Amino acid sequence: MSSAFYSFISSITNPITSRYDIKSQVSSSGLWKIYQGERKTTGKKVALFIFEKKTLETNFRRERASSKHDNDIVHELLKKEAGNLARLRHPSILEVVEPVSESRSSIVFVTEPLLGSLTHLVKSSDNYSSESQEHSLDLDELEIQKGLLQVGKGLQFFSDAKVVHHNLTTDAIFVNAKGDWKIGGLGFSVFLNNGNASEMRYENNDYLPETCQINLDYAAPEFVLDNNVCQANDMFSLGCLAYAVHNKGVSLLKTFNSFHTFEKQVKSLPSQTFTNIPDDLKQVIRGLLVRHSNQRMTPIEFQNSKYFDNLLVSTMKFLESFPEKTREEKAQFMKGLARVLGQFPERVLKRKILPSLLEELKDAQLLPYTIPNIFIITQKLSQQEFCDLVLPALKPVFNVRDPPQNMIVLLEKLDVLQQKTPRETFRDDVMPLVYAALEAPTAVVQEKALRIIPSLAESLDYTAIKSSLFPRVQAVFVQTTILSVKVSTLICFHSMIKVLDKFTVQEKLVPVLKNIKTKEPAVMLATLAVYDEVGKVADKEIIATEILPQLWRMSFGPLLNLEQFQKFMKTIHDLTKRVEDAHVRHLKEVKSLEEQTRNVSVNSSPQPVNVSTINDTGASFESLVGGKSIEQSNDLFSNQPTQPQTWTSPISQPMITPTKTSSTNWKSNPTMTSTTTTNSTNRWNLQPNTTNWNSTPVKTPTTTPTTNWNSQKLMTPQQQTTNNWSVPISPSMNSQKPMATNTWNSSQQTNGWSTSAQQQQIPSLSTPPSFQSNSMNQNNSSNFNALRNISTAPQTQPMMPLSSGMGLLQPISSSSQLKSNTSQPTKVVNLHAFDPLG
Repeated sequence: MSSAFYSFISSITNPITSRYDIKSQVSSSGLWKIYQGERKTTGKKVALFIFEKKTLETNFRRERASSKHDNDIVHELLKKEAGNLARLRHPSILEVVEPVSESRSSIVFVTEPLLGSLTHLVKSSDNYSSESQEHSLDLDELEIQKGLLQVGKGLQFFSDAKVVHHNLTTDAIFVNAKGDWKIGGLGFSVFLNNGNASEMRYENNDYLPETCQINLDYAAPEFVLDNNVCQANDMFSLGCLAYAVHNKGVSLLKTFNSFHTFEKQVKSLPSQTFTNIPDDLKQVIRGLLVRHSNQRMTPIEFQNSKYFDNLLVSTMKFLESFPEKTREEKAQFMKGLARVLGQFPERVLKRKILPSLLEELKDAQLLPYTIPNIFIITQKLSQQEFCDLVLPALKPVFNVRDPPQNMIVLLEKLDVLQQKTPRETFRDDVMPLVYAALEAPTAVVQEKALRIIPSLAESLDYTAIKSSLFPRVQAVFVQTTILSVKVSTLICFHSMIKVLDKFTVQEKLVPVLKNIKTKEPAVMLATLAVYDEVGKVADKEIIATEILPQLWRMSFGPLLNLEQFQKFMKTIHDLTKRVEDAHVRHLKEVKSLEEQTRNVSVNSSPQPVNVSTINDTGASFESLVGGKSIEQSNDLFSNQPTQPQTWTSPISQPMITPTKTSSTNWKSNPTMTSTTTTNSTNRWNLQPNTTNWNSTPVKTPTTTPTTNWNSQKLMTPQQQTTNNWSVPISPSMNSQKPMATNTWNSSQQTNGWSTSAQQQQIPSLSTPPSFQSNSMNQNNSSNFNALRNISTAPQTQPMMPLSSGMGLLQPISSSSQLKSNTSQPTKVVNLHAFDPLG
């Protein structure tokens, strides 16, 4: 059951149509509808002639009351037409791709791709019933000459084969994709060798469609009137065809398929004026439309007539017979073709001459002569037409290196290739030509490619230049020993620097340039230009260590003249200035960053531990857990930020000496005098380090937080810098000596000065290095004299107030007062053992 079902489906659906993708209808010819199509497996373009049987039954059977027998006659006529086309093979006869195939619903055969039948191509657009059909071509006279000449050649073939077409109308002439005219419509053709020519008679069957009968507008009078079937019948039809083509498809004999009208029109032929016909063609038509067949022009005489005697037609005739010519004749023809291509119509160039030239690209020896002609026609093509028609045929030629003139000609047309291709297509399909030229063994080809690259560098993307173009140019630069090629590669480098990244320039290009050994001025100046461009993108270290030394060495080349040397000097000075400016700017940034970092570290340093708060932790904790309110400490300096203090006098060195016990607090007012007592409420926000005060404190020039108090040297102006006394002192400065008589006591909440009787200590500050006593005993020591002056100063001299943190204190007037005001008379405070920095 299944096999019968599939047989039924196959009988309805034609097997040919299942193998093709059928597209739009392009034309029609009689009962045939012509469609564009592509083979599903190969994509080959074809034309499909399709006859739907239902159209005959619905349109013609009702009108003419035709029988099934009449329908069978039509079917046999259509199949005979396709069968005769398959039997006859000639360039002027329509080529059949697949023979006729019949199903229950249609009759189909496949031919070469077509633009349409001549009937539709020469008529105005008013005659079209489908929007998909192509409009009138408005044929040029050269196209008509070429087409009629091709039909004449086809009739000559029929004459040699003893075949009579017998219905040569505009419906029987087809125009293929190349613009060639092909003969079809062989449904009424007669093979004289079969001996059945005497049985042929003109009969008009009213039950058949007009398209299935011989058209009297193109019929020879000896056949219609005398029943004479001969090869001269087709020459009369050719004359009527030539007239109709020049008059938009309107026939000369307007018979409307009436026998009596035909007789009248034949008798009036000698008096016809043949409007719209060229003068040379008028003589030809009169020789074709004579009443008697033996007086009629033959196919050979038709081809040799004066109508076809012009340069353009002769050129096309030669091109059609091109495969038969020798290589020398072909080369000579290609050389002269460029001079006449501008005279051809654009359609002839695109559809006839260009395909013929592309076929000749297979001959490598003719490439230098063929390619220029192809590019002349390419100027008239759109970008899409070039990519579809020309580029696929040119791509195999890009890698042909022999002869070298082939690549040179292609490289000269590279601007046309770039103009006629999209950017991606140019990169993928055309740039292999440049790569092949760079790898060619001929220096002339290499130099030709190198001269073109600078104009392409800006249009190519980064990836194509870095991965494909730059390595090949680099290889040519390393391998070549020809001066002109070397200079051309340097020019290419100069143009590619703007596209390449910094890494490629510094790591690949600069090392290559360092290996240049030649001293030729041309090479050196080209290298100078490359280095100047590299200096705009390279790091200052590369310029200073790699480029400038190389430029200095090259600048002393023995062949350089004064002007060339000055160019080197200018570039060297410019690059040096760039390096200097860049490095100065870098150092300024570093300095600014260090200052910002120092300020941030000083201002954002953690607050020193408040000893009184630590000691009172227990009471605060009990109040907290007991639910009682906690009073804020009224310590004056507990939460105040540390402020920098500055020494105001380079001679009066600050010293802090404990005095008698008092309750005086340190204020920030510099005019107030301050004394220290045993139970002082002063709080010193210092880091918990134990500091021994074993020498007179003297400010030494240092930039580190740890202060070395080794001598009583005077402060210089550079030493008068802001010092923050809350900066922690390095643990490395902790003294290993025993504690001095005076010790800073942080265990008491008052944070005051403690005498030795209290015997309380806190974690010590860093102990300054031991004081060199011998520096105090030198008579010529200015520092010692300054210190002695400080000791004998009046007792009323106020001490410098304490700011937040430790602050700075003015030293007291004398050491004697120090001794009398100490809280423990048994201990004598040593002036030189007191350090004000803590």
